[in-house]
Amino acid sequence: MKIITKKDDLKKVLQPIVPFITEKGLHHTSLGIVSSGSQVIFSYYGESSGIGVWSSLNSPCDGALSKCIDANIFPKVIDAFPDEDIEITFNEEKAIIQNLDKKHKVSLRYIDNVPESEPSSNTGISVPGKSLKNALKISSPFVSKSIVNPVYMMVHLILENNNIKYYSTDGHARLIYGIEPSEILQNMDLYIPGNVAEKIGKSNDEMPVHISLLENFMVFRYPSLTLKVLPYVGKFPDRVKEYISCQTIDICSLNVSSLAHSLDILTVLSGEYVDTHYKDMVKISIENDNVTTSLVNNEETKFVVGTRIDSFEPLQFNRSLVSEFLSICSPSDTLLISKLNMDTTFPPYKFYTKERNFAMILTEMK
Repeated sequence: MKIITKKDDLKKVLQPIVPFITEKGLHHTSLGIVSSGSQVIFSYYGESSGIGVWSSLNSPCDGALSKCIDANIFPKVIDAFPDEDIEITFNEEKAIIQNLDKKHKVSLRYIDNVPESEPSSNTGISVPGKSLKNALKISSPFVSKSIVNPVYMMVHLILENNNIKYYSTDGHARLIYGIEPSEILQNMDLYIPGNVAEKIGKSNDEMPVHISLLENFMVFRYPSLTLKVLPYVGKFPDRVKEYISCQTIDICSLNVSSLAHSLDILTVLSGEYVDTHYKDMVKISIENDNVTTSLVNNEETKFVVGTRIDSFEPLQFNRSLVSEFLSICSPSDTLLISKLNMDTTFPPYKFYTKERNFAMILTEMK
């Protein structure tokens, strides 16, 4: 069998697969290649991660094919080829990759494996791809990176009432939540692994996605891409809902751009600190009716970043966590900080802007 395709078209098909190719061991990691009528479907399934990806290339096929090839090598070979049409011939033993003038030619032997079958389902719901992408783009960077408690490595999505509600937390100091308006005809509650959520959030595909919850896995199906993911059995603790539903009192109004610039400069100045406990902190204080930022235990450098709404004692937050939240806001936004009406050892505060449909709960540092 033989196909001829543009290099860029093939790279776009392989692009959503490559980030999941992480398996390492004695055996080659296999990339499945299956021809189906006028399509060639490339697939990868990670045994340990439980994540499968199927991506289709629209290209005339002059025969049937079901083979596996080295998943680490094949995308790198394609990437190294000149930016022109590529011809791939699949014979009985190997795939021969070359450009049309035959000046570049690479042969890759097949791997003794069988391509994973693409999942199919007639159940599930259809979700606008842009809405899902926006929700996961905001929430996925804030999941926990620690495997100690797997539920915190997930993004929690609730699809209901023409909205996508999303939640992610590191399980320690920070909680991100928000609402993305979307036309949804059915309700669904699911937890998506952070690495999968991140890939969807960064994708360029905004076509409608069909989501199915099956017995042993969930499926995200785009017109030319399918993701198969093992479901997570569990849920966030009840205190997550308590934080979100808690009454708040606004204490200050800050300019996002001014605050972000002040944190950048404080990060540079913090290099003088030896005590790592204070090194990544920012102090937010009231000076007359202005709100200022400074380093902890060093107020020689201060920045006016907004105005107070209510009185409050000086606050200390993790500077990096605040900066990461500002990165998903617009520089022209107005940031409000509110105190949650909760009696806890480490008081939580709500960071939000009136221009956005998301917020962050952040615990004060002592």
